[in-house]
Amino acid sequence: MLENLFVTLMAFMFEPMNFVYNIKYMVIGMVCIIIVMGVLILITTALNKLVPKFSKKKDKDNK
Repeated sequence: MLENLFVTLMAFMFEPMNFVYNIKYMVIGMVCIIIVMGVLILITTALNKLVPKFSKKKDKDNK
């Protein structure tokens, strides 16, 4: 039982080189997040430019 605990603790030990090896994956993930945010901003901007044109027409008709 004590051996199993030791093996489990060894599996969770911090190894600094693993952090260095995984920086590549972190950068790829951050770039993907920035791309998705940019696409969402572009879609939102496009919708904001289109929708007020239609809503202004409806406001004029109601007055």
